[in-house]
Formats: sequence, structure tokens, C-alpha cells
Amino acid sequence: MKTVRERLQAATAAGTDAWIAGGADEAQIQALERSLGVRLPPSYRRFLALTGALNLGGIEVAGIIDGNALDLSGGSTYGETIRARDDFALPPTLLVIQPDGDAPHCLDLSSADSSGEMAVVCFQLNTKSASEVAQDFEHWLSKWVLPADVTEA
Repeated sequence: MKTVRERLQAATAAGTDAWIAGGADEAQIQALERSLGVRLPPSYRRFLALTGALNLGGIEVAGIIDGNALDLSGGSTYGETIRARDDFALPPTLLVIQPDGDAPHCLDLSSADSSGEMAVVCFQLNTKSASEVAQDFEHWLSKWVLPADVTEA
């Protein structure tokens, strides 16, 4: 599989509009983890370090924006998660990685495997139910965000 960087470069080269926040440093990633009381999965930590946050062709991946892990604005993982918890009773075991007014995609913080990776779930705000959409962040990013013709078979 191509790296995230290679897939992003291929998508933008193919004409897909992209906005990248810029990588977050380790101190900001750790600040996000401390504020939420969790160790983030390795694949999402790599994403934060590489891109910070992303909007690719209108699909948003929340993260760390402007080097501020505790930013409460839209597009910030911390802000989107706190807002969803306050407004929609998002369970504390979920971390929003793709905001949506009806069904955000979230890392399931309670699902860490032996390597520290966590499943991605779609949380239905109206029914308060979650269903797994990917085994981890990397697979989710490949399936839901990056165009299929950009990834290798």
C-alpha cells in the first residue's frame, strides 16, 4: 500500500482539491492525548504528525490545526469531540475523526489491539448506536477519504 503522503500527492496531482493543516509536533500530539486521557493509535499519530488535519475534495479528517491540540474550532479533533459529547452525548470512548451532523466517524478508544490500533466506527447521533466501518485509521483513510484509484491493490 502506498504511504499516506504518496496517496495525498497522487490525489492532488489528479486535481482533487486539498487543504492540509500542516504536521503537528509530538508535544501537541501528547497534549491531545493528555487532555483526552488516552494513547492515540499509531496510524492516527502518524497522520497528525504528517498532515495535522485534512480536507480532501470536501471530505474532512479532523486533527490538530495551527499547532493547537486543544483548539475548539471546526476541524479540530478535540473541538469536534467535545462538541459532540456536549451536544449529542457522544460516548467518552469515541473520538471524532470525521465530523458529521448525523453520523460522525470516530476512533473507538476502547478497541485497542495489541499494536495499539483502534477500530473506526460510525456513530449514529439519533439512535446512539455505533457500527464498525474499518479495522483501524489507516484502512479507514484508504476506504473513506482517499480516492480508490489512488491506492495500490
